[in-house]
Amino acid sequence: MSEDRTTEPGSFGLATTLPLVLAILAVWVPYSSFLGSKVPAARDLLTYFYPLKAHLAEAVRSGQLPWIDRYRWGGAPLLGSPGSAPFDPGNFLFFLLPLGAATKAWILLRLATAVAGFAAFSRRWGLSSGTAAAAGVLYALGGIGVSLVPFLAALAAYSLLPWFGAFWIDLMRAPGRRSVLRLSIVSALIFLSSCPEFFFYTVLLGLFLVATCHRDVSSRGRSETWRVIGLGAASALLAMGIAAQALLPGIATAAQSVRGGMKERSGAHGALEGVRLKEILGSGFGPDWTRVSASPGLAYPYLPSLTPGRIAVALSVVGLLLGGAGRLPAAAMTAFGTLLALGPATFVWILTVRLFPPLVTLRYPEKHMVLAGFGFAWLAALGLGALEKRIRPSRMGIFAFAVGAVQLTDRSGVARRLTRMEEGSLLTSPPPLVQSLKAAGPKGQTDDSPPLRLFPNDSYVPK
Repeated sequence: MSEDRTTEPGSFGLATTLPLVLAILAVWVPYSSFLGSKVPAARDLLTYFYPLKAHLAEAVRSGQLPWIDRYRWGGAPLLGSPGSAPFDPGNFLFFLLPLGAATKAWILLRLATAVAGFAAFSRRWGLSSGTAAAAGVLYALGGIGVSLVPFLAALAAYSLLPWFGAFWIDLMRAPGRRSVLRLSIVSALIFLSSCPEFFFYTVLLGLFLVATCHRDVSSRGRSETWRVIGLGAASALLAMGIAAQALLPGIATAAQSVRGGMKERSGAHGALEGVRLKEILGSGFGPDWTRVSASPGLAYPYLPSLTPGRIAVALSVVGLLLGGAGRLPAAAMTAFGTLLALGPATFVWILTVRLFPPLVTLRYPEKHMVLAGFGFAWLAALGLGALEKRIRPSRMGIFAFAVGAVQLTDRSGVARRLTRMEEGSLLTSPPPLVQSLKAAGPKGQTDDSPPLRLFPNDSYVPK
């Protein structure tokens, strides 16, 4: 073994940090247009996230508590709105920077967090810093990752999920106050993203990791097992306490909204179409959703890209065959996430919502492919680890670099097209149709009145 392979996962040094920095820069390549004046305008950014962040920043700057988004639908919850992430620490970007620049910084920061988090998770499975960094590229540029980029809150939670996995492994292997604190903080940050489905994903990831590490824990005796359980419960309680300001309004909003009374039929809306499963093998096995918005018999998907990437699929097969102790839980997580995403087409979704009723309030079961995406990346990391044991250390750096380069080449175009860019004036200049309205101003408008805000949403056109 090389010296690097014996380095502790939490240590820092040039040999550890340089591969990670290069991996982050590689993941940023498809988003190089962020360095210009254009702003991302894909998916729900224009119609949901830009208004939310603009109104949140405006209220905070004026010293108001933004309970209500008063610009839309006659008033809508803002602090308690699922997916708005009003308490996420990353919101400071929107208080300091223009709206478009803050959004670009948010996305780049979360992508870097995802790469570093999955690299940290991979290090817990014995990978060297170079191969762990390559695994981070596989995770961040996989289909699920690039599909979630325009969904700011979901991207934040997705970037933190591997950090939860890494710190949960630390707690099981070396329980103590430090591991409890780290796990509590990252769990609280996931809660603060206000994406309820990720609460579910976090619990499931923890259970799959328990299935992997339970022998290590139980071998230390029954008292140690109960200690780990107690510290895990303490971490969860501490995380909920830290994130209570986000959890309580969210629960209240859900309880009083129409979604609080959703049934299985409405909760199953947006399930993954079975015919799309072949897209897991590669982007060319189905419609190119980066170029088309409709395909015969298929609705426009929540996750336009499903494939982890061709090199990641190949490595996941290696991981399944040679990946050691973690391969079965990783494969089970991949299968469970895929079956859950299919909704009522399989018994898995029906049984799960019976056992966990809150899940029925989450429309678009397709989003449960997040679990499958994590499972594929986990298997791929195990595959990298298996190959690392069979390749000379002197050649491993070149191999890791090649894996990252292949993933970047394969996924760069898809990642770029899924985050469409528009001129920055889109956010600062009113469309010609309402320029006269802005010039006239609402009756009684004063210099202190909030600016006129109009955000296009063609999905509300009467039919």
